[in-house]
Amino acid sequence: MMRKGSLEMEKIRRLSKELTSEEGIAVLKNRVERCFPLHWHEFYELEYILSGSGTYTLNGTSYCAKPGMLFFSTYMDFHDIVPQEPIQTLTVEFDERWIDKTLFLDLYTSTVIENFDADWLMKLAEVLQAKQKYYALYAEKLLNCILVEVCRQINNNSAQGKPVGIAENVKMALQYIHLHFRENISMTEIARQSGACPTYFSKIFKEQTGVTLKCHLTDLRIEYAKRLLQYSDIPVTEVCFDSGFNTFSSFYRMFFDRTGMSPQKYKNSLSTDGNY
Repeated sequence: MMRKGSLEMEKIRRLSKELTSEEGIAVLKNRVERCFPLHWHEFYELEYILSGSGTYTLNGTSYCAKPGMLFFSTYMDFHDIVPQEPIQTLTVEFDERWIDKTLFLDLYTSTVIENFDADWLMKLAEVLQAKQKYYALYAEKLLNCILVEVCRQINNNSAQGKPVGIAENVKMALQYIHLHFRENISMTEIARQSGACPTYFSKIFKEQTGVTLKCHLTDLRIEYAKRLLQYSDIPVTEVCFDSGFNTFSSFYRMFFDRTGMSPQKYKNSLSTDGNY
C-alpha cells in the first residue's frame, strides 16, 4: 500500500492531470505492472479490472483487486494500485458534461462494485472507438446506464443518503457548487445559477437542504482539505488555497470549528495513527 508522505508535491500535481480527450470522455486499456502511485484526477473515472490481482487503495481503504471489480472515483478521491501480478484495466475518464443531471448529485463519492457486468463498458469502448453516426448520443446513454448502477451502490452504502425532492433551481446551484467549490465563487454567483436573487435563494436553499448555502460550501472545502492533508504532502498553507479559501485565517477557523484541531495537528495525527 502507498504510505502517506511518500510522494513529493510535484509528483502529486503531475498526476492531477487533464482529460486525455477534448470531447470530455475517453476509454483506455491500461496494463499496470508496477506500483501506480497515489493520485487524483480533475475528472470522474470508472476503472474495471480485466485481469490480474493486487491492492487497490481508495481514500485509505484497501481492496483486493481482482477481475470483475469496478472502481468509481470522483475529483475528490485519491487512489493507487499495487499489482501482485500485472493488472489490466478498462478505464473510462469523463467530465460532468456526460452525466445525466438526474444522477449528478448522487455521484458525490467513490464506490466499489464487485462482479460488475462489463457488457455496457465493452460496448462503450467499441462505440467511442468506431465513432459512427450518432456515436456521442449512444455513448452518453451507455455511460449513464453504468452510472445508474454506480448511484445505486452509493445509495446502498450510505446510511444518510442525499436529500430528495429538491427543486430544480436548487439542484442547478448544487451542481455548480460541486464543480466550482475550489474556486473563488460568491453567494451571488451561486444564486445566479438558479435565476433567483441571493437573499431569496439562500432562504429556499436552507429549506430544501437543511443547511445554509455558506455552510454547504464550507463543508465541501473542508472535506477536500482533509483529504489533501491525509493523502498528499502539499503544505498546509497551500492546502488552504487549493481548497477554495481566500485567507489562511478563515481556513484555520473553519477547519478548527469542524474538527476540533488545527490543520497541522490534524495532518500530524494522521501520520502517527499507524494506518498510512
